[in-house]
Amino acid sequence: MIARLAGQLRCYEPERAEVAWARLRHLGARRARLTTEATAGVQQLRDLLDCVWPAVLDAAASPFRSASWLASLAVVLDRAAGDLSRACRLGRRKS
Repeated sequence: MIARLAGQLRCYEPERAEVAWARLRHLGARRARLTTEATAGVQQLRDLLDCVWPAVLDAAASPFRSASWLASLAVVLDRAAGDLSRACRLGRRKS
């Protein structure tokens, strides 16, 4: 419990914060928020792709960390203008 409170920067005595420490607390809270938003975005994209185009997720071992996978997906989505109906018609084996 102490480690969790220390990680969340809740382990200090109430006192007037110095500029450097206030900035670090602000940056820590911002980093936690950005990490949560990024993780939620990846999970949402994974769920949507799994519903619409499941074969694309099998193309790489760790697709959202692969730059070439992300680039190829961006090209496909750009050419299709976001409409994956053709990819759905091709099915799992042909895509």
